[in-house]
Amino acid sequence: MLNQIQLNLYVEKQILNEAGKTLLAILSHPRDNELLAQNWPYLKLPGWDVLGVGSADGKCAWPGQVVARLDIGVDGRRDTPAGSSIFGLIDQEIAIWSWFIEHPEYDSVCVMESDSIFTRRPPDRHPWPDVYLCNLMPNFSKEGLFSTSVYAQLPRWSDRKTTEKLLASTLKLISQGRTEHWISDRLPMLACWTAGIRFQNFPAFSPFAMTHWGAGTPDEQFILDARCAIKCGAYVVHSVKTVQHLEALKDLVC
Repeated sequence: MLNQIQLNLYVEKQILNEAGKTLLAILSHPRDNELLAQNWPYLKLPGWDVLGVGSADGKCAWPGQVVARLDIGVDGRRDTPAGSSIFGLIDQEIAIWSWFIEHPEYDSVCVMESDSIFTRRPPDRHPWPDVYLCNLMPNFSKEGLFSTSVYAQLPRWSDRKTTEKLLASTLKLISQGRTEHWISDRLPMLACWTAGIRFQNFPAFSPFAMTHWGAGTPDEQFILDARCAIKCGAYVVHSVKTVQHLEALKDLVC
């Protein structure tokens, strides 16, 4: 498996002004309209076309141009052995992959959410063929709850061949009743493991799902951790949910 240092070195060598054909799929919800407007300039930092993935009621407000809207998100949760899972996120991921596969003008698709920002401009095109790039997070859940040792936090970036494999593998798993509790960052990783899809960490930051050990409030700790991650080369910060978060990070955006 390629390591993060190799990825950083590769990315630094990319010609960033080369016209790329990456599709950026942004997941949002009407309650996040203001948040999306706040983070939109930073989501658009790469200059990629945006596929707007919103709620079925069509009330998501997109601050700028989108090439298409997938208004399919359904509110609600379902109880699973892993707790309460947001209903419909897996369906949205599948719809993103399917839409992308049907549009050959794009070579890759990168999935983000409205509470995410790019902090550095990534390469215009997916840097490694046949590799699923995502923010790999360690799985410390109780033994037997999930099938993999890591899961795929945002961003989740795949080229065409990998996306086709992800879609086929995910649909097969669902038909077998193997859904990893309908969690959208868990099932794609199971799809990778079962289908032999290569995956690699993409430098990004997401708050860890465990108690923070640092001093201060959760917001203060998030800002401290996120700033450290950006200085260490993170291209994406996930969970930028307030003006305070953004104001504390934007001086590091380049």
